[in-house]
Amino acid sequence: MILLTIFAAAASWSSPPTDLVHPDELSAYNSWLNQEELSEAAKTAGSGCTDVTPISGRVLGDKSILHLSNDSVLEGPVYRESFVLNGCGITAKQNIVVLRLHVGGWKGIVGLPGETIASPLLQRDAYRQAALVARLGLPPTCSAAEQQASYKVSDTKVLSRPQHGVIGSGWQELWIQSACNLDRSVKVTFTLTSDGGADFAVSPAWPRTPAPANP
Repeated sequence: MILLTIFAAAASWSSPPTDLVHPDELSAYNSWLNQEELSEAAKTAGSGCTDVTPISGRVLGDKSILHLSNDSVLEGPVYRESFVLNGCGITAKQNIVVLRLHVGGWKGIVGLPGETIASPLLQRDAYRQAALVARLGLPPTCSAAEQQASYKVSDTKVLSRPQHGVIGSGWQELWIQSACNLDRSVKVTFTLTSDGGADFAVSPAWPRTPAPANP
Protein backbone atom coordinates (compact mmCIF):
# COMPACT_ATOMS: atom_id res chain seq x y z
CA MET A 1 0.00 0.00 0.00
CA ILE A 2 1.44 3.36 -1.01
CA LEU A 3 0.41 6.85 0.06
CA LEU A 4 -0.40 9.00 -2.94
CA THR A 5 -2.21 12.08 -4.09
CA ILE A 6 -5.94 11.43 -4.42
CA PHE A 7 -7.94 11.72 -7.59
CA ALA A 8 -9.15 15.20 -8.42
CA ALA A 9 -12.89 15.73 -8.45
CA ALA A 10 -13.45 17.25 -11.85
CA ALA A 11 -15.99 19.52 -13.45
CA SER A 12 -16.81 19.24 -17.14
CA TRP A 13 -16.14 22.16 -19.45
CA SER A 14 -17.44 22.96 -22.88
CA SER A 15 -14.12 24.69 -23.59
CA PRO A 16 -10.79 24.91 -21.72
CA PRO A 17 -10.52 27.52 -18.93
CA THR A 18 -9.10 30.90 -19.93
CA ASP A 19 -6.08 30.60 -17.64
CA LEU A 20 -5.06 27.55 -19.66
CA VAL A 21 -6.06 28.83 -23.09
CA HIS A 22 -6.43 32.58 -23.54
CA PRO A 23 -9.46 33.62 -25.60
CA ASP A 24 -7.34 34.68 -28.57
CA GLU A 25 -5.47 31.34 -28.52
CA LEU A 26 -8.40 28.97 -28.94
CA SER A 27 -7.83 28.32 -32.64
CA ALA A 28 -4.11 27.65 -32.09
CA TYR A 29 -4.92 25.40 -29.12
CA ASN A 30 -7.42 23.34 -31.10
CA SER A 31 -4.88 22.85 -33.86
CA TRP A 32 -2.19 21.82 -31.36
CA LEU A 33 -4.57 19.44 -29.58
CA ASN A 34 -5.64 17.80 -32.84
CA GLN A 35 -1.99 17.06 -33.66
CA GLU A 36 -1.49 15.58 -30.19
CA GLU A 37 -4.56 13.38 -30.63
CA LEU A 38 -3.53 12.22 -34.11
CA SER A 39 -0.03 11.41 -32.87
CA GLU A 40 -1.36 9.32 -29.99
CA ALA A 41 -3.88 7.60 -32.29
CA ALA A 42 -1.08 6.60 -34.67
CA LYS A 43 0.91 5.09 -31.79
CA THR A 44 -2.11 3.17 -30.51
CA ALA A 45 -3.68 1.91 -33.73
CA GLY A 46 -0.99 2.39 -36.33
CA SER A 47 -0.35 4.82 -39.15
CA GLY A 48 -3.50 5.60 -41.09
CA CYS A 49 -5.78 4.61 -38.21
CA THR A 50 -6.33 8.13 -37.00
CA ASP A 51 -10.05 8.83 -36.86
CA VAL A 52 -10.36 10.87 -33.65
CA THR A 53 -13.38 12.60 -32.10
CA PRO A 54 -12.96 15.01 -29.15
CA ILE A 55 -15.58 14.28 -26.47
CA SER A 56 -14.82 16.22 -23.27
CA GLY A 57 -12.42 18.31 -21.26
CA ARG A 58 -12.15 18.71 -17.49
CA VAL A 59 -10.05 20.43 -14.86
CA LEU A 60 -8.23 17.91 -12.68
CA GLY A 61 -6.93 20.46 -10.18
CA ASP A 62 -4.18 23.02 -9.79
CA LYS A 63 -0.52 22.26 -10.49
CA SER A 64 0.11 21.15 -6.90
CA ILE A 65 -1.49 17.75 -7.69
CA LEU A 66 1.54 16.93 -9.84
CA HIS A 67 3.96 17.18 -6.87
CA LEU A 68 6.70 18.67 -9.02
CA SER A 69 9.93 19.83 -7.40
CA ASN A 70 9.65 23.06 -9.42
CA ASP A 71 6.12 23.87 -10.53
CA SER A 72 6.89 27.54 -11.12
CA VAL A 73 7.42 26.66 -14.79
CA LEU A 74 3.67 26.02 -15.08
CA GLU A 75 0.67 28.31 -15.13
CA GLY A 76 -3.03 27.57 -15.14
CA PRO A 77 -4.74 24.34 -14.07
CA VAL A 78 -3.99 20.71 -14.88
CA TYR A 79 -6.54 19.85 -17.57
CA ARG A 80 -7.55 16.59 -19.22
CA GLU A 81 -8.78 16.29 -22.78
CA SER A 82 -10.55 13.07 -23.80
CA PHE A 83 -11.19 11.78 -27.30
CA VAL A 84 -12.46 8.62 -28.97
CA LEU A 85 -10.19 6.78 -31.37
CA ASN A 86 -11.79 4.70 -34.12
CA GLY A 87 -9.72 2.87 -36.66
CA CYS A 88 -8.32 -0.48 -37.78
CA GLY A 89 -10.60 -2.46 -35.51
CA ILE A 90 -9.91 -0.32 -32.43
CA THR A 91 -12.39 1.86 -30.56
CA ALA A 92 -11.01 3.41 -27.40
CA LYS A 93 -11.34 6.47 -25.20
CA GLN A 94 -7.95 8.16 -24.89
CA ASN A 95 -6.86 10.88 -22.45
CA ILE A 96 -4.25 13.63 -22.68
CA VAL A 97 -3.26 15.73 -19.67
CA VAL A 98 -2.60 19.32 -20.77
CA LEU A 99 -0.21 21.68 -18.97
CA ARG A 100 0.60 25.27 -19.81
CA LEU A 101 4.25 26.29 -19.56
CA HIS A 102 5.31 29.85 -18.77
CA VAL A 103 7.63 29.51 -21.76
CA GLY A 104 6.89 27.18 -24.66
CA GLY A 105 3.11 26.94 -24.71
CA TRP A 106 1.18 23.77 -23.96
CA LYS A 107 2.57 20.37 -23.12
CA GLY A 108 0.58 17.16 -23.51
CA ILE A 109 1.10 14.07 -21.34
CA VAL A 110 -0.67 10.87 -22.36
CA GLY A 111 -2.69 9.41 -19.50
CA LEU A 112 -4.23 5.98 -19.14
CA PRO A 113 -7.09 5.29 -21.54
CA GLY A 114 -10.71 4.91 -20.52
CA GLU A 115 -12.65 6.19 -17.53
CA THR A 116 -10.08 6.25 -14.70
CA ILE A 117 -10.61 9.05 -12.17
CA ALA A 118 -7.15 8.73 -10.58
CA SER A 119 -4.89 11.78 -10.70
CA PRO A 120 -1.85 11.72 -13.02
CA LEU A 121 0.49 10.94 -10.09
CA LEU A 122 -1.77 8.21 -8.77
CA GLN A 123 -2.05 6.69 -12.24
CA ARG A 124 1.72 6.61 -12.57
CA ASP A 125 2.37 4.77 -9.33
CA ALA A 126 -0.56 2.36 -9.63
CA TYR A 127 0.59 1.61 -13.18
CA ARG A 128 3.97 0.46 -11.87
CA GLN A 129 2.31 -1.96 -9.46
CA ALA A 130 -0.15 -3.15 -12.12
CA ALA A 131 2.77 -3.95 -14.43
CA LEU A 132 4.39 -6.08 -11.72
CA VAL A 133 1.15 -7.95 -11.00
CA ALA A 134 0.72 -8.61 -14.74
CA ARG A 135 3.88 -10.73 -14.70
CA LEU A 136 2.46 -13.22 -12.19
CA GLY A 137 2.03 -16.68 -13.65
CA LEU A 138 3.25 -15.87 -17.16
CA PRO A 139 4.64 -18.91 -18.98
CA PRO A 140 8.42 -19.38 -18.96
CA THR A 141 8.43 -19.04 -22.74
CA CYS A 142 7.61 -15.34 -22.25
CA SER A 143 10.96 -13.71 -21.57
CA ALA A 144 11.44 -10.71 -19.30
CA ALA A 145 12.15 -8.57 -22.36
CA GLU A 146 8.94 -9.75 -24.04
CA GLN A 147 6.94 -9.15 -20.85
CA GLN A 148 8.12 -5.53 -20.75
CA ALA A 149 7.68 -4.91 -24.47
CA SER A 150 4.20 -6.44 -24.71
CA TYR A 151 2.68 -5.04 -21.51
CA LYS A 152 -0.16 -2.62 -22.27
CA VAL A 153 -3.17 -1.06 -20.53
CA SER A 154 -5.87 -0.79 -23.19
CA ASP A 155 -8.84 0.48 -21.14
CA THR A 156 -9.96 1.41 -17.63
CA LYS A 157 -13.42 1.19 -16.10
CA VAL A 158 -14.71 2.68 -12.84
CA LEU A 159 -16.49 -0.06 -10.86
CA SER A 160 -17.47 2.10 -7.87
CA ARG A 161 -17.05 5.73 -6.88
CA PRO A 162 -15.80 7.33 -3.63
CA GLN A 163 -17.84 9.27 -1.12
CA HIS A 164 -16.20 12.68 -1.37
CA GLY A 165 -14.44 13.70 1.81
CA VAL A 166 -15.26 10.46 3.70
CA ILE A 167 -11.99 9.05 5.09
CA GLY A 168 -11.74 5.30 4.63
CA SER A 169 -14.11 5.21 1.69
CA GLY A 170 -12.74 4.62 -1.75
CA TRP A 171 -13.37 3.39 -5.23
CA GLN A 172 -12.48 0.51 -7.50
CA GLU A 173 -11.34 0.43 -11.09
CA LEU A 174 -10.83 -2.41 -13.56
CA TRP A 175 -7.74 -1.93 -15.70
CA ILE A 176 -7.90 -3.99 -18.90
CA GLN A 177 -4.33 -4.97 -19.64
CA SER A 178 -2.30 -7.68 -21.33
CA ALA A 179 1.21 -9.09 -21.53
CA CYS A 180 2.60 -11.67 -23.92
CA ASN A 181 -0.82 -11.75 -25.64
CA LEU A 182 -2.47 -12.95 -22.42
CA ASP A 183 -5.20 -11.24 -20.40
CA ARG A 184 -3.63 -9.68 -17.32
CA SER A 185 -6.46 -7.34 -16.26
CA VAL A 186 -6.37 -6.15 -12.65
CA LYS A 187 -8.70 -4.63 -10.10
CA VAL A 188 -7.27 -1.49 -8.47
CA THR A 189 -8.79 -0.53 -5.11
CA PHE A 190 -8.19 3.02 -3.87
CA THR A 191 -8.84 4.11 -0.25
CA LEU A 192 -9.00 7.74 0.89
CA THR A 193 -6.65 8.70 3.74
CA SER A 194 -6.82 11.40 6.41
CA ASP A 195 -4.02 13.49 4.89
CA GLY A 196 -5.88 14.04 1.62
CA GLY A 197 -4.19 11.22 -0.22
CA ALA A 198 -5.08 7.66 -1.13
CA ASP A 199 -3.72 4.17 -0.64
CA PHE A 200 -4.13 1.60 -3.38
CA ALA A 201 -3.95 -2.15 -3.83
CA VAL A 202 -3.74 -4.09 -7.10
CA SER A 203 -5.08 -7.63 -7.48
CA PRO A 204 -5.41 -9.99 -10.46
CA ALA A 205 -8.77 -9.95 -12.24
CA TRP A 206 -7.95 -12.22 -15.15
CA PRO A 207 -9.37 -15.78 -15.32
CA ARG A 208 -7.23 -18.02 -13.14
CA THR A 209 -6.55 -21.67 -13.88
CA PRO A 210 -7.72 -23.65 -10.87
CA ALA A 211 -5.17 -25.81 -9.10
CA PRO A 212 -5.57 -29.52 -9.88
CA ALA A 213 -7.55 -31.44 -7.28
CA ASN A 214 -5.67 -33.81 -5.02
CA PRO A 215 -6.10 -37.42 -6.09
